[in-house]
Amino acid sequence: MQIKRLTPREFARAIRLGHGRTLLHLREYGDKGVEHLIRKALVTNYARGMCDDLRTSWLCDLIALTGNTKSYAEHLLLHLELKTQSDFDLFHQFDLAKRFYEMGFPGFRSAMAKQYGRLVEEEWESSSESMIECFGMRGIEIAAKSISDDDESYYQYKCATVFDKASELLGKCILAQRLEELSMHDARIRSFMNAKDADKSKVSEIPKRVIAKISMDEFLLMVEEGRERAYECSQFGREAGQTELRHIFNLLRFTEDEKRKIAYLRVFKECPLPEVSPDVIKLIDSSHERLRSAAAMALSNSISESVREKAVEILLKRGEANVQCGLKLLRKNFRQGDVKLILPALKRIRDLDRLHNAGFEILELAEETSEKEISECLIWLYENVVESLCRSKYLTQLIALGCCPREIIYEAQWDAGKDVRLFARGLSKTRHLESIGT
Repeated sequence: MQIKRLTPREFARAIRLGHGRTLLHLREYGDKGVEHLIRKALVTNYARGMCDDLRTSWLCDLIALTGNTKSYAEHLLLHLELKTQSDFDLFHQFDLAKRFYEMGFPGFRSAMAKQYGRLVEEEWESSSESMIECFGMRGIEIAAKSISDDDESYYQYKCATVFDKASELLGKCILAQRLEELSMHDARIRSFMNAKDADKSKVSEIPKRVIAKISMDEFLLMVEEGRERAYECSQFGREAGQTELRHIFNLLRFTEDEKRKIAYLRVFKECPLPEVSPDVIKLIDSSHERLRSAAAMALSNSISESVREKAVEILLKRGEANVQCGLKLLRKNFRQGDVKLILPALKRIRDLDRLHNAGFEILELAEETSEKEISECLIWLYENVVESLCRSKYLTQLIALGCCPREIIYEAQWDAGKDVRLFARGLSKTRHLESIGT
């Protein structure tokens, strides 16, 4: 397949999003003209939370193709020693430092030791494992000494995980013996051992959760006392009979309490409302975001002209904060040609979290309708959403619809996201790639 040469602007976008075309460009054309963009990617964490993989391994693959590994290593090492970067970026740089050390650049080890103490609590587990891989027994000692008596309860699970990782690398018996010896003279290591042992014993004590059926009286009491949870509302809705659902619907219509309205609406998360009432549709216009979202969720299960009209109004006239609600309302009310409404609405979204949520609504819509024209939206999302986990879902759905462009399947084999890569590579021996040539 002919690999497109990316402009610097296209390359900047591709490396930020983690698209496979980044690697393909470097393989064919090298890094001339995009060196500054690679250097920026080395020191900037483009990954986004739980729905994205840390990109450090992928970046190392990119750099290996440039033939300028030493130059990029020197840039990262210089930047790593600064104290001005955010913790989010530092975590990314710290993992890269471990990988560069493993590639034969010894200067990164001392830089890691200096920066380890700056990493925030959420990153302690992963960064401690990196320290063990680079420092061996000394690494687990440094990690253990970072735990104080006050931190024991917070770090219990993490200490157990780090200890298990160190055991794999160093040998459990040798490790345990060494830490026990040190703990006799160092209270911080004793705190680490206590936290690790507490987590091990806690796991065996966790009782199996039994979800009992919720009666009408129990549910109403929970709502009255304000202690209902979202999953309990939807559970009650799944188990309730039509008479009970009608009663909840009537309570919804006549209560003025917004918190109770939300609880009653959540009952209809997986079942249609007894009727589509103007009172409920009006809730979509609420300034209360949680109420607006709960109303859209309940109405999304109803096939109704009035629900469709509200969806069209939102997608045509409302701001980005309302797009997700509009997409929910279309779930059972989609018609051919609606992509002309949806795609411009998606393109109006600037907030990444809202775009992420809107993407899930598009996936739901695609599964509900199986309309091929939804592929236009899925391709746009693939091209614009940062999270690799979401990108893998868009790719999967495009394949299910039979509408995935061959170029996307091809480049996805070298995506920054592991799930995307594995899915695309799994297609490499199927009809999806036979006509591409690999």
